[in-house]
Amino acid sequence: MRTLSDTYSVPLGTTPVSESCLQVGHDDPIAIRKEAIRYCEELRRLCAPLMSELGDAFDIQVVSHPHDFGTYVDVEAIVDGRSAAAVNLAAYLETEAPSTWQELWKARPITEVPVVAFDQ
Repeated sequence: MRTLSDTYSVPLGTTPVSESCLQVGHDDPIAIRKEAIRYCEELRRLCAPLMSELGDAFDIQVVSHPHDFGTYVDVEAIVDGRSAAAVNLAAYLETEAPSTWQELWKARPITEVPVVAFDQ
């Protein structure tokens, strides 16, 4: 049985890393959430084959956090730390995922767990 301490989240942003994103306090909150949902859906498409294999060990979700200027929205990988494959997939998304919308749209779904070198 998985416990809360086994699970952690990895923030992935609301857009690919090289793209501009909408800002809490400056842009429409509904537009911000829609942008995050769009990014989440694309990441889920990219990871669909592996997510199917990993089951409850890995998920990608839009998460809301309270902030002084409004609700901050982020896309997060939810990871069971006991699963090496889930940990590697989250690390890949955090460091090596397609960095633009165009790259993400063109990317084929990931069918093998990426191997990410962790700093020691």
